[in-house]
Amino acid sequence: MSEAHTVIPRKVPAEGWPDLVDQFGRLHKGKAVQITLIDKAGCAHRYSDVQPFIGVVDEHHGQSDESFTVMWGATPQGVFSHRIPHPLRVSISEWNDAYSAKLEIESADGQRLVIQTGPKRQSLEPGMITDGILLEEHDDSHD
Repeated sequence: MSEAHTVIPRKVPAEGWPDLVDQFGRLHKGKAVQITLIDKAGCAHRYSDVQPFIGVVDEHHGQSDESFTVMWGATPQGVFSHRIPHPLRVSISEWNDAYSAKLEIESADGQRLVIQTGPKRQSLEPGMITDGILLEEHDDSHD
């Protein structure tokens, strides 16, 4: 199949954020991730291209000091994290039976953190379910 995909992001209401980041973390832990911070001016700053994903934590959910902390990396390169204070919006896009995904977290100050994993292109036939097994050897997320 290998054509470019068009996936419409699904906005997640605030009450669903803890479950979403927990599920995203379990599904993608250890996979290579691209992590990009897009600042208020729209400039993109790439934090990671191929380092393994560790997880996302929604801290103080529903409180005024709520924040997300995203963690990635491994030794010997090191483990890294980025904190997103005062999240305003969270959206997710999934394709390839959710093996490929993009999680976007926007803060109240206008910054967006984008976490993407899995092949960038749709490689499965519509309706095909793999539970992520078939795509491990065909991951083109580095292209």
